[in-house]
Amino acid sequence: MTRQAFNQGIEFYESQSFEEAVAAHSRAIGEDAEFADAYLARGNAYYQLGKFDLALRDYDQAIALNPDNAAAHVNRGMTRRQLNLHQAAISDFTRAIQIQPRYVGALFRRANTFCLMGDIDSAIADYTAAIALNPDDPDLHYHRSFAYDINEEFDKAIAGYTRAISLEAGYTAAYAGRAEDYTITGQYELAVDDFSAVAELQPESPLVFLRRGQVYARMGQPESAAADFSRALDLDPGNRDALLARAAVRRTLGDTAGAVADLAALAAANEEDYQAILELAGLLLEQGRFRDAIERFDQAIALRPDMPGTHNNRGLALRACGLVNEALDAFNKALELDPDYAPAFNNRGLLRQSRGDHAAAIADFTQALARNPRYAVALNNRGVSLRQSGNPEAAIADYSAALEINPDYAVALHNRARAFQDKGDPARAEQDLAAARARGFTGTDDDE
Repeated sequence: MTRQAFNQGIEFYESQSFEEAVAAHSRAIGEDAEFADAYLARGNAYYQLGKFDLALRDYDQAIALNPDNAAAHVNRGMTRRQLNLHQAAISDFTRAIQIQPRYVGALFRRANTFCLMGDIDSAIADYTAAIALNPDDPDLHYHRSFAYDINEEFDKAIAGYTRAISLEAGYTAAYAGRAEDYTITGQYELAVDDFSAVAELQPESPLVFLRRGQVYARMGQPESAAADFSRALDLDPGNRDALLARAAVRRTLGDTAGAVADLAALAAANEEDYQAILELAGLLLEQGRFRDAIERFDQAIALRPDMPGTHNNRGLALRACGLVNEALDAFNKALELDPDYAPAFNNRGLLRQSRGDHAAAIADFTQALARNPRYAVALNNRGVSLRQSGNPEAAIADYSAALEINPDYAVALHNRARAFQDKGDPARAEQDLAAARARGFTGTDDDE
Protein backbone atom coordinates (compact mmCIF):
# COMPACT_ATOMS: atom_id res chain seq x y z
CA MET A 1 0.00 0.00 0.00
CA THR A 2 2.86 2.40 0.77
CA ARG A 3 4.36 2.03 -2.70
CA GLN A 4 0.93 2.24 -4.31
CA ALA A 5 0.16 5.55 -2.58
CA PHE A 6 3.60 6.85 -3.55
CA ASN A 7 3.09 5.89 -7.21
CA GLN A 8 -0.33 7.55 -7.20
CA GLY A 9 1.32 10.70 -5.87
CA ILE A 10 3.83 10.64 -8.72
CA GLU A 11 1.00 10.27 -11.28
CA PHE A 12 -0.91 13.15 -9.72
CA TYR A 13 2.22 15.31 -9.80
CA GLU A 14 2.89 14.54 -13.45
CA SER A 15 -0.68 15.54 -14.30
CA GLN A 16 -0.18 18.77 -12.27
CA SER A 17 -2.76 17.73 -9.69
CA PHE A 18 -0.55 18.91 -6.86
CA GLU A 19 -3.07 18.91 -4.00
CA GLU A 20 -3.92 15.30 -4.80
CA ALA A 21 -0.21 14.51 -4.99
CA VAL A 22 0.28 15.93 -1.49
CA ALA A 23 -2.58 13.78 -0.17
CA ALA A 24 -1.23 10.59 -1.78
CA HIS A 25 2.30 11.13 -0.51
CA SER A 26 0.95 11.95 2.94
CA ARG A 27 -0.74 8.54 2.95
CA ALA A 28 2.55 6.91 1.99
CA ILE A 29 4.36 8.74 4.78
CA GLY A 30 1.61 7.77 7.22
CA GLU A 31 2.31 4.16 6.40
CA ASP A 32 6.11 4.55 6.47
CA ALA A 33 7.45 7.52 8.39
CA GLU A 34 11.00 6.86 7.10
CA PHE A 35 10.09 6.83 3.39
CA ALA A 36 12.64 9.46 2.23
CA ASP A 37 11.45 9.56 -1.39
CA ALA A 38 7.89 10.27 -0.27
CA TYR A 39 9.05 13.30 1.72
CA LEU A 40 11.02 14.46 -1.32
CA ALA A 41 8.05 13.98 -3.64
CA ARG A 42 5.62 15.70 -1.27
CA GLY A 43 8.09 18.56 -0.93
CA ASN A 44 8.07 18.89 -4.72
CA ALA A 45 4.27 19.12 -4.75
CA TYR A 46 4.28 21.73 -1.97
CA TYR A 47 6.86 23.68 -3.97
CA GLN A 48 4.60 23.74 -7.02
CA LEU A 49 1.76 24.99 -4.83
CA GLY A 50 3.97 27.83 -3.57
CA LYS A 51 3.93 26.43 -0.02
CA PHE A 52 7.66 26.85 0.43
CA ASP A 53 7.78 26.52 4.21
CA LEU A 54 6.07 23.13 4.01
CA ALA A 55 8.30 22.11 1.10
CA LEU A 56 11.40 23.06 3.10
CA ARG A 57 10.23 20.97 6.04
CA ASP A 58 9.80 17.92 3.81
CA TYR A 59 13.16 18.39 2.09
CA ASP A 60 14.82 18.65 5.50
CA GLN A 61 13.28 15.31 6.47
CA ALA A 62 14.20 13.68 3.15
CA ILE A 63 17.83 14.75 3.60
CA ALA A 64 17.88 13.64 7.23
CA LEU A 65 16.81 10.18 6.07
CA ASN A 66 19.07 10.14 2.99
CA PRO A 67 21.90 12.72 3.24
CA ASP A 68 23.45 11.67 -0.07
CA ASN A 69 20.41 12.38 -2.25
CA ALA A 70 21.71 15.10 -4.57
CA ALA A 71 18.24 15.89 -5.95
CA ALA A 72 16.93 16.57 -2.45
CA HIS A 73 19.74 19.07 -1.85
CA VAL A 74 19.02 20.80 -5.18
CA ASN A 75 15.30 21.02 -4.46
CA ARG A 76 15.91 22.33 -0.96
CA GLY A 77 18.31 24.87 -2.44
CA MET A 78 15.63 26.05 -4.86
CA THR A 79 13.17 26.38 -1.99
CA ARG A 80 15.63 28.29 0.14
CA ARG A 81 16.21 30.61 -2.80
CA GLN A 82 12.48 31.25 -3.00
CA LEU A 83 12.61 32.19 0.68
CA ASN A 84 15.56 34.54 -0.02
CA LEU A 85 17.93 32.29 1.91
CA HIS A 86 20.54 32.60 -0.79
CA GLN A 87 23.65 31.57 1.11
CA ALA A 88 21.88 28.48 2.46
CA ALA A 89 20.77 27.68 -1.09
CA ILE A 90 24.40 27.93 -2.27
CA SER A 91 25.35 25.41 0.42
CA ASP A 92 22.71 22.98 -0.81
CA PHE A 93 23.74 23.24 -4.45
CA THR A 94 27.37 22.84 -3.45
CA ARG A 95 26.56 19.69 -1.50
CA ALA A 96 24.66 18.28 -4.49
CA ILE A 97 27.73 18.90 -6.68
CA GLN A 98 29.97 17.20 -4.13
CA ILE A 99 27.70 14.17 -4.21
CA GLN A 100 27.33 14.22 -8.00
CA PRO A 101 30.13 16.27 -9.63
CA ARG A 102 28.56 16.13 -13.12
CA TYR A 103 25.18 17.41 -11.94
CA VAL A 104 24.57 20.13 -14.56
CA GLY A 105 21.28 21.20 -12.96
CA ALA A 106 23.00 21.89 -9.65
CA LEU A 107 25.73 23.93 -11.32
CA PHE A 108 23.11 25.88 -13.28
CA ARG A 109 21.02 26.65 -10.21
CA ARG A 110 24.04 27.62 -8.14
CA ALA A 111 25.10 29.96 -10.95
CA ASN A 112 21.64 31.56 -11.00
CA THR A 113 21.81 32.06 -7.25
CA PHE A 114 25.25 33.63 -7.46
CA CYS A 115 23.74 36.07 -9.97
CA LEU A 116 21.00 36.96 -7.50
CA MET A 117 23.66 37.58 -4.88
CA GLY A 118 25.71 39.78 -7.22
CA ASP A 119 28.63 37.36 -7.39
CA ILE A 120 28.80 37.41 -11.17
CA ASP A 121 32.30 35.95 -11.55
CA SER A 122 31.29 32.86 -9.56
CA ALA A 123 28.14 32.56 -11.63
CA ILE A 124 30.12 32.69 -14.87
CA ALA A 125 32.48 30.02 -13.54
CA ASP A 126 29.54 27.71 -12.79
CA TYR A 127 27.84 28.33 -16.15
CA THR A 128 31.16 27.58 -17.84
CA ALA A 129 31.54 24.33 -15.89
CA ALA A 130 27.99 23.34 -16.84
CA ILE A 131 28.66 24.12 -20.51
CA ALA A 132 31.76 21.95 -20.41
CA LEU A 133 29.51 19.07 -19.32
CA ASN A 134 26.65 19.88 -21.69
CA PRO A 135 27.92 22.14 -24.51
CA ASP A 136 24.76 21.84 -26.61
CA ASP A 137 22.32 23.29 -24.09
CA PRO A 138 21.26 26.72 -25.43
CA ASP A 139 19.92 27.84 -22.05
CA LEU A 140 23.36 27.52 -20.47
CA HIS A 141 24.91 29.72 -23.16
CA TYR A 142 22.07 32.23 -22.83
CA HIS A 143 22.36 32.56 -19.07
CA ARG A 144 26.14 32.86 -19.16
CA SER A 145 25.76 35.64 -21.72
CA PHE A 146 23.31 37.38 -19.41
CA ALA A 147 25.96 37.23 -16.67
CA TYR A 148 28.58 38.56 -19.08
CA ASP A 149 26.21 41.48 -19.77
CA ILE A 150 26.10 42.31 -16.07
CA ASN A 151 29.91 42.38 -16.13
CA GLU A 152 29.78 44.52 -19.29
CA GLU A 153 31.74 41.89 -21.21
CA PHE A 154 29.62 42.45 -24.28
CA ASP A 155 31.77 40.68 -26.87
CA LYS A 156 31.67 37.48 -24.81
CA ALA A 157 27.93 37.91 -24.28
CA ILE A 158 27.33 38.33 -28.02
CA ALA A 159 29.33 35.16 -28.72
CA GLY A 160 27.22 33.24 -26.20
CA TYR A 161 23.91 34.50 -27.58
CA THR A 162 25.12 33.57 -31.06
CA ARG A 163 25.91 30.05 -29.87
CA ALA A 164 22.49 29.74 -28.23
CA ILE A 165 20.81 30.80 -31.49
CA SER A 166 22.88 28.30 -33.47
CA LEU A 167 21.60 25.57 -31.13
CA GLU A 168 17.99 26.77 -31.15
CA ALA A 169 17.06 28.85 -34.19
CA GLY A 170 13.92 30.30 -32.61
CA TYR A 171 15.49 31.35 -29.30
CA THR A 172 13.74 34.72 -28.98
CA ALA A 173 15.43 35.79 -25.75
CA ALA A 174 18.87 35.16 -27.23
CA TYR A 175 18.06 37.32 -30.27
CA ALA A 176 16.78 40.03 -27.94
CA GLY A 177 19.84 39.84 -25.68
CA ARG A 178 22.20 40.01 -28.64
CA ALA A 179 20.23 42.93 -30.09
CA GLU A 180 20.62 44.85 -26.84
CA ASP A 181 24.37 44.21 -26.83
CA TYR A 182 24.70 45.27 -30.46
CA THR A 183 22.87 48.47 -29.47
CA ILE A 184 25.17 49.11 -26.51
CA THR A 185 28.26 48.56 -28.67
CA GLY A 186 26.96 50.82 -31.46
CA GLN A 187 26.39 48.05 -34.00
CA TYR A 188 22.98 49.41 -34.89
CA GLU A 189 22.39 47.62 -38.19
CA LEU A 190 23.00 44.25 -36.52
CA ALA A 191 20.74 45.29 -33.65
CA VAL A 192 17.94 46.11 -36.11
CA ASP A 193 18.40 42.70 -37.76
CA ASP A 194 18.07 40.92 -34.42
CA PHE A 195 15.09 42.97 -33.26
CA SER A 196 13.49 42.21 -36.64
CA ALA A 197 14.02 38.51 -36.00
CA VAL A 198 12.32 38.89 -32.62
CA ALA A 199 9.45 40.79 -34.29
CA GLU A 200 8.91 37.85 -36.66
CA LEU A 201 8.90 35.42 -33.75
CA GLN A 202 6.75 37.63 -31.50
CA PRO A 203 4.76 39.98 -33.77
CA GLU A 204 2.37 40.94 -30.95
CA SER A 205 5.09 42.18 -28.60
CA PRO A 206 5.05 45.98 -28.26
CA LEU A 207 8.46 45.93 -26.56
CA VAL A 208 10.35 44.71 -29.62
CA PHE A 209 8.91 47.46 -31.81
CA LEU A 210 9.73 50.03 -29.12
CA ARG A 211 13.33 48.84 -28.88
CA ARG A 212 13.82 48.63 -32.65
CA GLY A 213 12.33 52.10 -32.97
CA GLN A 214 14.79 53.43 -30.40
CA VAL A 215 17.66 51.97 -32.42
CA TYR A 216 16.30 53.57 -35.61
CA ALA A 217 16.19 56.89 -33.74
CA ARG A 218 19.86 56.50 -32.77
CA MET A 219 20.66 55.75 -36.41
CA GLY A 220 19.08 59.02 -37.50
CA GLN A 221 16.12 57.33 -39.17
CA PRO A 222 13.17 59.10 -37.51
CA GLU A 223 10.60 57.92 -40.06
CA SER A 224 11.36 54.26 -39.37
CA ALA A 225 11.48 54.99 -35.65
CA ALA A 226 8.06 56.68 -35.74
CA ALA A 227 6.58 53.73 -37.61
CA ASP A 228 7.85 51.29 -34.99
CA PHE A 229 6.65 53.43 -32.10
CA SER A 230 3.23 53.63 -33.75
CA ARG A 231 3.19 49.86 -34.11
CA ALA A 232 4.05 49.49 -30.43
CA LEU A 233 1.17 51.82 -29.61
CA ASP A 234 -1.21 49.85 -31.83
CA LEU A 235 -0.39 46.84 -29.68
CA ASP A 236 -0.35 48.75 -26.38
CA PRO A 237 -2.11 52.13 -26.73
CA GLY A 238 -1.08 53.39 -23.32
CA ASN A 239 2.61 52.51 -23.58
CA ARG A 240 4.33 55.47 -21.91
CA ASP A 241 7.79 54.83 -23.31
CA ALA A 242 6.44 54.54 -26.84
CA LEU A 243 4.45 57.78 -26.52
CA LEU A 244 7.49 59.66 -25.19
CA ALA A 245 9.71 58.23 -27.91
CA ARG A 246 7.21 58.96 -30.68
CA ALA A 247 6.79 62.52 -29.44
CA ALA A 248 10.58 62.98 -29.66
CA VAL A 249 10.86 61.70 -33.24
CA ARG A 250 7.75 63.60 -34.33
CA ARG A 251 9.45 66.71 -33.03
CA THR A 252 12.54 65.82 -35.08
CA LEU A 253 10.34 65.35 -38.16
CA GLY A 254 8.72 68.73 -37.64
CA ASP A 255 5.38 67.21 -36.65
CA THR A 256 4.97 69.47 -33.66
CA ALA A 257 1.24 68.93 -33.46
CA GLY A 258 1.73 65.18 -33.30
CA ALA A 259 4.38 65.52 -30.60
CA VAL A 260 2.08 67.76 -28.56
CA ALA A 261 -0.74 65.25 -28.97
CA ASP A 262 1.43 62.39 -27.69
CA LEU A 263 2.66 64.32 -24.67
CA ALA A 264 -0.83 65.65 -23.94
CA ALA A 265 -2.16 62.09 -23.99
CA LEU A 266 0.42 61.10 -21.39
CA ALA A 267 -0.32 64.13 -19.24
CA ALA A 268 -4.05 63.39 -19.41
CA ALA A 269 -3.50 59.74 -18.50
CA ASN A 270 -1.41 60.62 -15.46
CA GLU A 271 -1.51 64.11 -13.96
CA GLU A 272 1.65 63.26 -12.01
CA ASP A 273 3.78 62.30 -15.03
CA TYR A 274 6.38 64.98 -14.47
CA GLN A 275 8.53 64.15 -17.50
CA ALA A 276 5.62 64.23 -19.95
CA ILE A 277 4.23 67.46 -18.48
CA LEU A 278 7.62 69.16 -18.53
CA GLU A 279 8.37 68.11 -22.10
CA LEU A 280 4.90 69.26 -23.15
CA ALA A 281 5.50 72.64 -21.51
CA GLY A 282 8.80 73.03 -23.34
CA LEU A 283 7.23 72.16 -26.67
CA LEU A 284 4.39 74.62 -26.12
CA LEU A 285 7.01 77.26 -25.30
CA GLU A 286 8.79 76.55 -28.60
CA GLN A 287 5.47 76.78 -30.44
CA GLY A 288 4.80 80.21 -29.02
CA ARG A 289 1.79 78.97 -27.06
CA PHE A 290 3.01 80.84 -24.01
CA ARG A 291 -0.14 80.81 -21.90
CA ASP A 292 -0.54 77.07 -22.37
CA ALA A 293 3.16 76.62 -21.58
CA ILE A 294 2.80 78.58 -18.33
CA GLU A 295 -0.08 76.34 -17.29
CA ARG A 296 2.00 73.23 -17.88
CA PHE A 297 5.08 74.66 -16.17
CA ASP A 298 2.87 75.45 -13.16
CA GLN A 299 1.66 71.84 -13.19
CA ALA A 300 5.26 70.58 -13.32
CA ILE A 301 6.33 72.90 -10.50
CA ALA A 302 3.48 71.67 -8.34
CA LEU A 303 4.91 68.16 -8.74
CA ARG A 304 8.59 69.08 -8.32
CA PRO A 305 9.02 72.61 -7.00
CA ASP A 306 12.80 72.31 -6.59
CA MET A 307 13.85 72.19 -10.27
CA PRO A 308 15.57 75.45 -11.31
CA GLY A 309 15.27 74.74 -15.03
CA THR A 310 11.49 74.57 -14.82
CA HIS A 311 11.28 77.96 -13.07
CA ASN A 312 13.70 79.40 -15.63
CA ASN A 313 11.63 78.20 -18.59
CA ARG A 314 8.43 79.37 -16.95
CA GLY A 315 10.11 82.77 -16.72
CA LEU A 316 10.72 82.72 -20.48
CA ALA A 317 7.03 82.06 -21.13
CA LEU A 318 6.00 84.80 -18.69
CA ARG A 319 8.38 87.29 -20.32
CA ALA A 320 6.97 86.44 -23.75
CA CYS A 321 3.49 87.24 -22.38
CA GLY A 322 4.72 90.62 -21.17
CA LEU A 323 4.48 89.57 -17.53
CA VAL A 324 7.85 91.07 -16.69
CA ASN A 325 7.62 91.16 -12.91
CA GLU A 326 6.36 87.58 -12.77
CA ALA A 327 9.18 86.53 -15.10
CA LEU A 328 11.72 88.24 -12.85
CA ASP A 329 10.32 86.34 -9.89
CA ALA A 330 10.67 83.06 -11.81
CA PHE A 331 14.32 83.73 -12.72
CA ASN A 332 15.03 84.74 -9.12
CA LYS A 333 13.43 81.50 -7.90
CA ALA A 334 15.61 79.47 -10.26
CA LEU A 335 18.70 81.19 -8.84
CA GLU A 336 17.50 80.71 -5.29
CA LEU A 337 17.32 76.97 -5.98
CA ASP A 338 20.66 76.90 -7.81
CA PRO A 339 22.91 79.97 -7.48
CA ASP A 340 25.15 78.55 -10.21
CA TYR A 341 22.40 78.16 -12.82
CA ALA A 342 23.88 80.21 -15.67
CA PRO A 343 20.78 80.27 -17.96
CA ALA A 344 18.75 82.04 -15.27
CA PHE A 345 21.41 84.76 -14.96
CA ASN A 346 21.39 85.15 -18.74
CA ASN A 347 17.61 85.36 -18.95
CA ARG A 348 17.33 87.74 -16.02
CA GLY A 349 19.96 89.86 -17.75
CA LEU A 350 17.87 89.93 -20.93
CA LEU A 351 14.83 91.02 -18.95
CA ARG A 352 16.80 93.84 -17.34
CA GLN A 353 18.26 94.74 -20.71
CA SER A 354 14.76 95.07 -22.15
CA ARG A 355 14.00 97.56 -19.37
CA GLY A 356 17.07 99.60 -20.28
CA ASP A 357 18.89 98.67 -17.07
CA HIS A 358 22.13 97.80 -18.83
CA ALA A 359 24.34 97.95 -15.76
CA ALA A 360 22.27 95.28 -14.01
CA ALA A 361 22.05 93.30 -17.24
CA ILE A 362 25.83 93.37 -17.68
CA ALA A 363 26.23 92.16 -14.10
CA ASP A 364 23.91 89.23 -14.77
CA PHE A 365 25.60 88.26 -18.04
CA THR A 366 28.95 88.43 -16.24
CA GLN A 367 27.62 86.09 -13.55
CA ALA A 368 26.45 83.67 -16.23
CA LEU A 369 29.89 83.73 -17.86
CA ALA A 370 31.63 83.20 -14.54
CA ARG A 371 29.76 79.91 -14.33
CA ASN A 372 30.11 79.00 -18.01
CA PRO A 373 32.92 80.87 -19.78
CA ARG A 374 31.94 79.33 -23.14
CA TYR A 375 28.37 80.60 -22.96
CA ALA A 376 28.33 82.26 -26.40
CA VAL A 377 24.79 83.59 -26.06
CA ALA A 378 25.66 85.38 -22.79
CA LEU A 379 28.73 86.91 -24.45
CA ASN A 380 26.58 88.21 -27.30
CA ASN A 381 23.97 89.55 -24.89
CA ARG A 382 26.55 91.30 -22.76
CA GLY A 383 27.95 92.80 -25.93
CA VAL A 384 24.53 94.25 -26.71
CA SER A 385 24.32 95.97 -23.33
CA LEU A 386 27.90 97.19 -23.56
CA ARG A 387 27.18 98.76 -26.96
CA GLN A 388 23.97 100.27 -25.71
CA SER A 389 25.99 101.70 -22.81
CA GLY A 390 28.34 103.43 -25.25
CA ASN A 391 31.24 100.98 -25.07
CA PRO A 392 31.57 99.54 -28.61
CA GLU A 393 35.14 98.31 -28.10
CA ALA A 394 34.15 96.11 -25.15
CA ALA A 395 31.10 94.99 -27.11
CA ILE A 396 33.30 93.99 -30.06
CA ALA A 397 35.49 91.97 -27.70
CA ASP A 398 32.44 90.06 -26.42
CA TYR A 399 31.02 89.45 -29.90
CA SER A 400 34.45 88.24 -31.06
CA ALA A 401 34.70 85.86 -28.08
CA ALA A 402 31.25 84.50 -28.89
CA LEU A 403 32.34 83.94 -32.51
CA GLU A 404 35.44 82.07 -31.39
CA ILE A 405 33.13 79.65 -29.63
CA ASN A 406 30.62 79.52 -32.49
CA PRO A 407 32.01 80.88 -35.81
CA ASP A 408 28.56 80.51 -37.43
CA TYR A 409 26.78 82.66 -34.85
CA ALA A 410 25.06 84.99 -37.33
CA VAL A 411 23.46 87.20 -34.67
CA ALA A 412 26.87 87.95 -33.13
CA LEU A 413 28.26 88.80 -36.57
CA HIS A 414 25.39 91.22 -37.16
CA ASN A 415 25.78 92.80 -33.73
CA ARG A 416 29.54 93.17 -34.14
CA ALA A 417 28.91 94.90 -37.45
CA ARG A 418 26.74 97.46 -35.64
CA ALA A 419 29.54 98.03 -33.13
CA PHE A 420 32.08 98.51 -35.92
CA GLN A 421 29.74 101.08 -37.46
CA ASP A 422 29.66 102.90 -34.12
CA LYS A 423 33.47 102.93 -34.14
CA GLY A 424 33.55 104.38 -37.66
CA ASP A 425 34.89 101.23 -39.35
CA PRO A 426 32.40 100.69 -42.21
CA ALA A 427 34.64 98.20 -44.02
CA ARG A 428 34.74 95.80 -41.08
CA ALA A 429 31.04 96.40 -40.52
CA GLU A 430 30.17 95.47 -44.11
CA GLN A 431 32.37 92.39 -43.90
CA ASP A 432 30.49 91.17 -40.82
CA LEU A 433 27.09 92.03 -42.30
CA ALA A 434 27.90 90.01 -45.42
CA ALA A 435 29.01 87.06 -43.29
CA ALA A 436 25.82 87.31 -41.21
CA ARG A 437 23.64 87.37 -44.36
CA ALA A 438 25.55 84.37 -45.74
CA ARG A 439 24.52 82.51 -42.59
CA GLY A 440 20.87 83.38 -43.02
CA PHE A 441 20.54 86.42 -40.77
CA THR A 442 17.59 88.67 -41.62
CA GLY A 443 17.27 90.87 -38.49
CA THR A 444 17.80 94.62 -38.37
CA ASP A 445 18.59 95.45 -34.73
CA ASP A 446 20.55 94.13 -31.78
CA ASP A 447 19.44 90.54 -31.29
CA GLU A 448 19.77 87.96 -28.57
